[in-house]
Amino acid sequence: MSENDRYYEIFNNKLTNFIDDLIIVFPNDNDFKLFKNTINLVKLANKKLLLKYFKLGVNEEFQNNILNKNEKFFLDNNYRSVLDNSKIATVINKDNVNDKLIEKLKEYWTQLNDDNIETVWNYFNILLQLSKKIN
Repeated sequence: MSENDRYYEIFNNKLTNFIDDLIIVFPNDNDFKLFKNTINLVKLANKKLLLKYFKLGVNEEFQNNILNKNEKFFLDNNYRSVLDNSKIATVINKDNVNDKLIEKLKEYWTQLNDDNIETVWNYFNILLQLSKKIN
């Protein structure tokens, strides 16, 4: 297995772990289960697609605000313009999965305790760092 293949696998696993954690915190929200199923289907189709879509949807401004844990930016920003202007919209976002996941997180943000919020930021950071490992 090449180093890049290893990073794809780690990225996919971390993204799945993130969704699994959201399912644990919000067990009655079936959307997170739908997100997990969608992620699993995409992984089966091509293990590189999730990272590719992630990189298309997270521009430099978003990266900086995530790394700085800018809660206001996260909660106040409308990500629809980035998602609509990326190739994601034509492939994985047909049912607005990316937008729904982000909106779900924003909706639940005030219900998360400090530890859970820190966990979300950590997942975002890990996913960003992994995405930078692969050119």
